[in-house]
Amino acid sequence: MMEDNEKKKMRIRKQSLILMPLILVAVACFFCSLGYFIMIASGIPDHLHMPPEIRGLGIIMMAIGFFFLCWMFRYRKLSDFLNSTYLSMQKTLMRTRLDDASKRIEPLILQGPQKHVRHPTYFSIVAIILGLWLILDHTFLLFMAFLLFLWFNLVIYFEEKELKALYKGEYEAYASSVPRFFPSLKGKWH
Repeated sequence: MMEDNEKKKMRIRKQSLILMPLILVAVACFFCSLGYFIMIASGIPDHLHMPPEIRGLGIIMMAIGFFFLCWMFRYRKLSDFLNSTYLSMQKTLMRTRLDDASKRIEPLILQGPQKHVRHPTYFSIVAIILGLWLILDHTFLLFMAFLLFLWFNLVIYFEEKELKALYKGEYEAYASSVPRFFPSLKGKWH
């Protein structure tokens, strides 16, 4: 019985490593296209012709995004991230009990960037896209970043319900002292 459970976890892990990158690329393409459509439909020009000083801030935004992303992956493997995202998505779609930890293989990680922001991956992605918008001066990237920000906050709502169900008081104490999306330099969590 124990061996079957381990085989099932490994099968799910393999599925997540194949499906999640495809799903993430599809979501990115969808929001990129939607951002482009909104730009066209609203009549906002493709380029805002920002001065070089403002566009230079894009390098800083991208650096911050990549810094948080790389920092996060020091504490959490990409495969674990893809697997937990897949399992959370499965639970939401199949309406499985949120406190079902039978398929989980990773602990709650509250180190590194998670000391400053509860969802460093989502913050990083939005910061990188905003940086690209500033550097390349393509307006649809601004819309894409805004739409992803809204989407991520919807996803966070469901993820945090699951994390509270799985990790109970530990996660609630953490959530009450660390910001959800935008990092704080205070690093309140120990």
